Amino acid sequence: MFKDNSRQVKELLNQRANTAIVKIGELAKAVIVKNSPTDEGNLKRSIDYNKTIEGTKSKIEVGSSLAYAPYVEYGTGEFATNGMGRKGSWRYKDAQGLWHTTRGQKPSHFMRNSFEKVQPNVDSIIKKEFGDIK
Repeated sequence: MFKDNSRQVKELLNQRANTAIVKIGELAKAVIVKNSPTDEGNLKRSIDYNKTIEGTKSKIEVGSSLAYAPYVEYGTGEFATNGMGRKGSWRYKDAQGLWHTTRGQKPSHFMRNSFEKVQPNVDSIIKKEFGDIK
């Protein structure tokens, strides 16, 4: 007699995928927070992750929703990673009314460097969650 266990197997796989993706998100978030530059701490506090599970596909997005986060990651002006930043110096007035001259901000690559540190752990997390399923 054939017994159909496909529903239970799918549930188990979905549970394990959800557990794995949360562990990966938490790990990535922790590493990015640790590696993010700190001035006032807003960038560190803004780091979070969002998981999406659609059918058999799981996705995790980790990062910051702050508008200036990409400028910290990729740099600005003459230092911009892609070379497309403004050339030469410029002046700006800060919140206290003081004038400053800059050529831009060097990139920190805190996200890229963090993902490089997390990547080797992703496979081990997945193997741990799914390794005992036979």
